[in-house]
Amino acid sequence: MPILVKISTDKMEAVVEIEPRADSLHDVDAILRALTAAGVEHGIDKTAVTELADFIRKESPDSTVHKRVAMGTRAVGGTDGTVEMKVESDVNMVGMPDETGNIDFHERGSYTPITKDQLLAELVLPTPGTPGKTVLGDEIRAANGKKPQVIAGQGTKLTGTELRATRDGNCAVSTNGSR
Repeated sequence: MPILVKISTDKMEAVVEIEPRADSLHDVDAILRALTAAGVEHGIDKTAVTELADFIRKESPDSTVHKRVAMGTRAVGGTDGTVEMKVESDVNMVGMPDETGNIDFHERGSYTPITKDQLLAELVLPTPGTPGKTVLGDEIRAANGKKPQVIAGQGTKLTGTELRATRDGNCAVSTNGSR
């Protein structure tokens, strides 16, 4: 067999192996026909095929020549969604300095006034994944990004991608560190 196509176990790479023979023609068309016969239909690097054919023609090597000539396309996972806070809440877990520079351990600086209908946070939606494809043309599924977990707390309302205050009050930090 003068031209052999080897496909990796994950079907993401095709390598052409050529055993040179004086009576065989190893041109670009012959290599492409061998790829087609092996079922390779995606990610063919025509420059690599041409380079391989030129090398065989010009160098006439005595040993078997191997060259990767096709690569599959990897799936790309989507980006997870996030929460963008629109209110700055400065909480000092130790305490706040008073006007003399002493630390008041009771004052944590956690009062952030909020007005009714004020935008508190916006959800950035996740993006879908981009599917990949093997050299045999099989689609590889991609994971979509995950939606951010947001629970509207007391005095807030989640509408679409906006978290808004339903009354005047204070923006507080919950026990798990989120606002």
